[in-house]
Amino acid sequence: MSVNFAYEDVSSVPGLVTRTISVATNPSTLPSYFTAFQLTLNFDPSLVDVVSWNIAETDPQSIQATNPETPQEVSDSGSFRMSGVSLTGIAPGSNFL
Repeated sequence: MSVNFAYEDVSSVPGLVTRTISVATNPSTLPSYFTAFQLTLNFDPSLVDVVSWNIAETDPQSIQATNPETPQEVSDSGSFRMSGVSLTGIAPGSNFL
């Protein structure tokens, strides 16, 4: 599955930028609904703090697992693994993280 990463600046002060990062499927390579997903992200923990996340927002009945389990643990480790199953399916191009 091909994915698109997008970010949007939320706020900015000297030396600190707050951004929302979104991950969605690429609808040109996955043109139909999907029900299972997984993602692994690695980053420099000295540059990125993860504050919170929303997984499969379009399907409130989806089932997810993350490793580490909390945003603080992700920020400390610099690594994030997530997988999930959508009970209703997620539309092409919709954010799943």
